[in-house]
Amino acid sequence: MNDVRRRTVLAAAGGAAIAGKAATARAQAPPAPTSDAPRPGPESGPYETRIRALMARMTIDEKLGQLQQFAWTGDTGPGGGQTAAAEKAARRGRLGSVLNIYGARTTNTLQRMAVEKSRLGIPLIFGLDVIHGMWTTFPIPLGQAAAFDPAVAVWDAEVSAREARSNGVHWAFSPMMDVTHEPRWGRIAEGDGEDPYLAATLAAAKTRGYQGDDLRSRHRLAACAKHMIAYGGVEGGRDYNTVDVSEARLRNFYLPPFKAALDAGVATVMASFNTVSGVPAHGYRHALTEILKEEWAFRGFVVSDYNGVQEMIVHGYAANRSDAARLAFNAGIDMEMASTTINEYGKRLLRGGQITTDRLDDAVARILRLKFRLGLFEHPYADEDTAIAGPTKASRAAARAAAGRTMVLLKNEKSTLPLDRSGSIAVVGPFADSTDLRGSWAGTWADAFRPVTVLDAVKDAAPKASVSHVEGVDASGRNTRGIARAASAARATDVTVVVVGEAATLSGEAAVRSDLGLPGRQERLITAIADTGAPFVVVLLSGRPLTMGGWLDRTPAVLQAWHPGIEGGNAIADVLFGTVN
Repeated sequence: MNDVRRRTVLAAAGGAAIAGKAATARAQAPPAPTSDAPRPGPESGPYETRIRALMARMTIDEKLGQLQQFAWTGDTGPGGGQTAAAEKAARRGRLGSVLNIYGARTTNTLQRMAVEKSRLGIPLIFGLDVIHGMWTTFPIPLGQAAAFDPAVAVWDAEVSAREARSNGVHWAFSPMMDVTHEPRWGRIAEGDGEDPYLAATLAAAKTRGYQGDDLRSRHRLAACAKHMIAYGGVEGGRDYNTVDVSEARLRNFYLPPFKAALDAGVATVMASFNTVSGVPAHGYRHALTEILKEEWAFRGFVVSDYNGVQEMIVHGYAANRSDAARLAFNAGIDMEMASTTINEYGKRLLRGGQITTDRLDDAVARILRLKFRLGLFEHPYADEDTAIAGPTKASRAAARAAAGRTMVLLKNEKSTLPLDRSGSIAVVGPFADSTDLRGSWAGTWADAFRPVTVLDAVKDAAPKASVSHVEGVDASGRNTRGIARAASAARATDVTVVVVGEAATLSGEAAVRSDLGLPGRQERLITAIADTGAPFVVVLLSGRPLTMGGWLDRTPAVLQAWHPGIEGGNAIADVLFGTVN
């Protein structure tokens, strides 16, 4: 997701063009269902009797409220963004979920409004972008995939779940399993790469790591399989773009990871921003209902992406907000994130027969089912006395071990690695002493915890060595005034570690690159070090596979380290000095 960042794409299209396209799209859109919506199955589950009894007491407004998720914006203070709306709706019992909220005291305050002030006392679900760690950031998912080890994904998910659940979070918007061949696409950092089998294996592992055997556990989170569907096939690697895909490719390439996550018990699914053969995924009933809920008998709920329902207007598929609500809800969206079209227009659509009460009850039952599974009706509040406030020794050890597993040794000639722990070492490059190691989905909540830099880790790993540092060139590759000093440092030392790559902001959502080489003139730093004839190793930090120019032939050793997380520096040093093979 971002599924939390505001999207400039909303302003990308003119109204007149949209209106013309919408008329054509509506003619091709599937009609509102005339039969009952997909039923969640016979009332044989442990909570079905309680769900039906509760729904019998709910008004239409309260049911529609369960379908609404607001975005908390605590960083701007009370009342900022949708915070005030969330508080008001919680008190009225007309809200199902809030995202971007965390902290035991903060979540408890809002939860009390829902549980103790509303008529029926239905608790809220709190969701957060816990993608590759909360306080303790692990390597980016693409790096985890490079380990070819499901245990790495499990370590991440279990630590993340423990930290987040203790802080009042119930739901992680992860794992992302968008298979892609497109390294220009920024969100390749958040997925598992190009192989459906690998993505399926890791999706199942991470789902089990988050959820465990019992979602009522105070150490577990509900997982969310995203994004459905074919998001990784966007044309030109352009985020939110169109995807033209056959049914065979859909089923053989894009769907297998989702089926694996469902088989592992994933609680929720998120729709994607792209269009699929001309239909926005938020309105693509074939995937969200016919395959997911009917063919696969999925009993969880489908959440939209941030403003994804409303953005069907921008796609030219929906004529207006009411039309967007109708199309998304009938396609299979059960909960709407941030935008409010279903909540606002649901009663009108019911009166007009454009959506059915059966479909509404189906969506509400799915959401209530997860709240019961999470144990929120019995234990709605987080324990403020036991909330985890930051990384622990154990969580850091897990993150370090995981990062060590993700490293890819691309080249090692002339026995350059492992490095000697004595003598003299120069650590140069834009990321040599940088804390920009956490990756594109480390949230602002983790900013208080400084990652271990490569320079500090090298000093710690080789306490008897003489370690020097020169930046050489900045991360953008524009300021090259330090290259000569870096070359001098290389000549004066036994070995040089050159740490280059791309900043975390260059990958992730809406971070498309057309040039996949090292940014700016970073390559000049490598060639300058190579010109000295002294031994050196290049460490690459990135959120995607990068192209390598002529410098590769001149470099004796290359280590791909991705964005390795809070213990990234230590993990890199572990590999450089041979602690990790």
